[in-house]
Amino acid sequence: MPTNDDKSKFGVDDVAAALGPDTEVTALGVREESELSLPLRDWAAYYRGEAVTVTHRNRATRRIVRPRRGRKRRKQTKAEEEKEEDGDGDGDGDGDAEVEADAADATEVLLNLVSLEYSCTPLSRRVAAPALVRELDWIDHAWPTILKRQGHEAALGLEGAEGGGDALGQAKPDLSRSEEGEDGIMAAAATPEEEGEKENLNAAATRNATRNAAAADNAKGRFSTHYPRVQNYCLMSPQHSYTDFHVDFGGTAVWYHVLRGRKTFFMAPPTDANLRALGAWSNALGLEGGGGFLPHSLPPRSVVKFDVREGETLLLPSGWLHAVYTPVDSLVFGGNFFFDAAADVQLRVGDWEEAFDVPRRLRCPFFPHIHWYAAMRFAQRLRRRLRNGAASSDDACEVGAAELKNMKALHARLERSLVEARGDKLGFVAATPECVSQPRVFLRQLGLLMAALEARARR
Repeated sequence: MPTNDDKSKFGVDDVAAALGPDTEVTALGVREESELSLPLRDWAAYYRGEAVTVTHRNRATRRIVRPRRGRKRRKQTKAEEEKEEDGDGDGDGDGDAEVEADAADATEVLLNLVSLEYSCTPLSRRVAAPALVRELDWIDHAWPTILKRQGHEAALGLEGAEGGGDALGQAKPDLSRSEEGEDGIMAAAATPEEEGEKENLNAAATRNATRNAAAADNAKGRFSTHYPRVQNYCLMSPQHSYTDFHVDFGGTAVWYHVLRGRKTFFMAPPTDANLRALGAWSNALGLEGGGGFLPHSLPPRSVVKFDVREGETLLLPSGWLHAVYTPVDSLVFGGNFFFDAAADVQLRVGDWEEAFDVPRRLRCPFFPHIHWYAAMRFAQRLRRRLRNGAASSDDACEVGAAELKNMKALHARLERSLVEARGDKLGFVAATPECVSQPRVFLRQLGLLMAALEARARR
């Protein structure tokens, strides 16, 4: 999170300055459900209540302004303040009159910006995920280090650059080491055998970087071509913004920190009945009459309401259906993450996305790959646990019952994917990391390791 000094001052203009005022972003029309593009500089102006020009997906442009009831009185510039103090101003804000005159020719449109990913930017050094998330996230602990490093370098424009700095004048980060947050969370020391396994995995991942990149649906440059770049988002929502019911891609869990304003969540658990209702409702939205209000299609008392106020953080469980209302202007930081104890839910949501034909650009990039890498990491942990025995004091080796149950579900799903691959060899190759050179052998070994752990627990 931002430091205490930052929190009292940090706002939308600071986000634009940190990411670059010319950075193109995509905002959603709350009522139109359309995507509009504009640079961050213009987004900040729109947020303040000024009229701006936006671009539709069909490249058409138009002049818009946020709805009047959500607009605030424009903050005076220093020159205007000095003019008013000298008695030359009328005290009524000449600048506001100019803004209102400009806005009179613009269409009132309520926009919501919820997809601005800021990993690999200067902002990521000021705003980090909660310590618990960083301790659990597969992208941090299971994804090959070399691929994530390449993703960072590509995002920072460091490939082939001399001098070791990025375009923003920041020092080139040392990506050869494990990242350590403010809480000092680092990966447990690995044995020489495990280091060898990691080297083999990273070497294979390097050879396979190009093929893995092609497997991702890299819509609008939103995702890195080297790893799932979904861990850090900045959400800037004007008053009365609303995001209708949905499930985050791949059944990922989500962290939200409200730096400014307030968010109201309406949430329902990811039961099979609720997911079926969500899929049918989503498909009906494009039909005449729409899909209605989703909670009316869910069992009684399925939906709970939860307010997240300024300074509070919410961890939304994996796969939960949710809608979000913004009662006041809000600046929020959040992100998506995978973890062991949610593998079953993640896989069920992945199946749900396939069954209801969710567009590829709305799904999590590298979804099959992250599960293979998580299985490989889990196998390493099981070997350490079985080798060290019950006397081990290494928390990283501990395997809880819920975690084991979920990883058994992952093991079963990967085995099923091998059976399904018999009729689609090319599809299987594209969805499987090259480091899994003998997937059947690996899954057999993982099954034996889990059986050995359960047998030891029964003794």
